[in-house]
Amino acid sequence: MARCPDGCKPAEAFGARGKCQLLQSAYILAGLAMMLNIRLAYSSAPYALIRFKLPENLFSVFVRRMASALELWCLPGFIIADIIELAVKLVIKFGNDLGLSGYGDYTHKSRELKFYAVICLSIIAQWLNFLTYVILLFVYLMGGDSGRLTTFYWTIAVSGFVFGISNPLVFAADYNYIPIYIVGENCFPALTSFIHYLSTLMFGNRRKYDSDFLLVYIDISVAILISFVAASVWTIAYGIWIVTNTAPIKTITVTDAGKKKLTIEYEDGNKDENATYTETPSTGPPYKYTVTHPKTNITYTFTLSEQLNTGTPYSKKDAATELITVTYGHIFAEGFSDTNAKPSMVSPFLIVLVGMGLVYAIYPGIAPGMIVPFYLVDKIEMVLLIATIFPPVIVALLQKDHPNWSPKTKYVWHGFGNANTGFGGWLPYPATHIKDQEQSTAQKKEVCDPAAEKASNNTVYAWIWHFFDLVILIMIILAYLFIYSLHYRDSNISRAIVNQPKMSTALTIIFYMCHETSLAVGFAGMVGNAAEYTVIAQMIGAFLMVFLALYSEGYIIEYKSHDPAHWPTE
Repeated sequence: MARCPDGCKPAEAFGARGKCQLLQSAYILAGLAMMLNIRLAYSSAPYALIRFKLPENLFSVFVRRMASALELWCLPGFIIADIIELAVKLVIKFGNDLGLSGYGDYTHKSRELKFYAVICLSIIAQWLNFLTYVILLFVYLMGGDSGRLTTFYWTIAVSGFVFGISNPLVFAADYNYIPIYIVGENCFPALTSFIHYLSTLMFGNRRKYDSDFLLVYIDISVAILISFVAASVWTIAYGIWIVTNTAPIKTITVTDAGKKKLTIEYEDGNKDENATYTETPSTGPPYKYTVTHPKTNITYTFTLSEQLNTGTPYSKKDAATELITVTYGHIFAEGFSDTNAKPSMVSPFLIVLVGMGLVYAIYPGIAPGMIVPFYLVDKIEMVLLIATIFPPVIVALLQKDHPNWSPKTKYVWHGFGNANTGFGGWLPYPATHIKDQEQSTAQKKEVCDPAAEKASNNTVYAWIWHFFDLVILIMIILAYLFIYSLHYRDSNISRAIVNQPKMSTALTIIFYMCHETSLAVGFAGMVGNAAEYTVIAQMIGAFLMVFLALYSEGYIIEYKSHDPAHWPTE
């Protein structure tokens, strides 16, 4: 293990949550790599259809069969990963009550448990993700002119299982980076659309090249490259450079040499009082010390040019290294105890469920597949590849520059163990903590001044994010209109939508953009309102997504089996 080159603080430190640039890079790349199989199942479907010598009228069935394999096989992976993540949280929360000493939020033992149970498994999943694309490339090249469609199908299915394990483990690693991760997910379409555009320019001449074969070949090759880089950076960020720093030391003072107790005062004003220390045996300077935090049992290390003596304060100029290091500092080890779920969590929870659950019941099999002319399907995809980047990027920029007004809201520190400490949520909340000096002195702990904190100039009205509840209604209404227009083909609604290029294209784009907005706003909102339940919301959303997508496939097959001349609704 080595120290993070970004010089970041421990993952849970106030003001440092979600700020490590190395971890930000890892999450963005993980988001890019995570969506690769979905890209191959959906966006590359028109070209794969032709490569496997299938007729165009089977597009909707083909894309749903491929997507269903991916989605159905991700469910066992989700279940396994979520059970592991929930078990780790329960041990962190109740371990001490069960006689397993040393557990609790952010303790060294909790970090170590999460490292081996969650982080190591996530690293393995990242490399399995890379391996599946290497195998997929070989499968795609096999079989001569007609290819090996069945083998291709099962390889996509296996990649779905790997996705099902990897995706919730990334969410479980540290919810503070989820908005960054979603940016990575949605930057991927923009990146691949650019690559797709270049590929089309170079190999789009079907008289000269086997364009459909080459475009999917390039997509898989790009997937291999991105997944390799993502797995490498994730391994470095969470498997190698995981040691972090605390704030710079101001003074170190031994308070009880017999009991090996000392107090560390940091430049940011915080103190670690009555911490236990041990000295590494040494014949001369420098002198290395290991300190155990009195509340969290986190292990710190630092080095001095002189030995510690009782009552003699050592300032940072005496230290050979000014920063204290924290083993497993990148590991965010939290149970079901810190963020306090708020009633306002209902909105982002429903936004996530509808946004995840409804999308693949409609897109792309029904809309655009059954209401838009086939030649427009690829053009709609190209528009969405660019447009979908904006919702998560806007949310991430708000979180970076104006956290008070992001759907994740701001993490406000009110004191160690104070119930008010945490994210603001989609409710009015104080922008900053204001200390009641008199009560804090009397009670010997950090006490808030409620009147000052509730003043209008210190209040964030985060309830404005409930405006995005409209996304739920829009998606449900559009889904109803699409299905209605297919069943009642002589109705005015059907005539206005089906095979009307402008209207059908616009409604399809709006529907899918509502889905992307729901993910960007909904997951960030879950972190702000009930962070520890984010993975649970994701799991329920995934189940809805898969089962409704399977229903959609059956619906499409049944719909196509009826003769338009003898329509059931006539």
